[in-house]
Amino acid sequence: MSFYACLRAPTPALSRLVQLNKLPQYANKVKDLRHEMVVLQERSSRLAKRAIKLQRKRQEDEIQEELERRKFAEQDQKLAAKVVSSSS
Repeated sequence: MSFYACLRAPTPALSRLVQLNKLPQYANKVKDLRHEMVVLQERSSRLAKRAIKLQRKRQEDEIQEELERRKFAEQDQKLAAKVVSSSS
């Protein structure tokens, strides 16, 4: 191996130095990823709460609709009964 080839070949000390120089970049990437994870966690929590709220609202609406159907059915039965009893 020639002298110049030795200069171009990475040595363990040189590669460690390069890694140490990149350490702040990696630290920033980790920090950014953590921040993004927190934001996504907050967003998913809000969406989950909203989904639960919407589900409860839908259930309440369905119960209300069922009560109204029953009320109208009872009114129809009372009216039908009055018509039948008055005609006989």
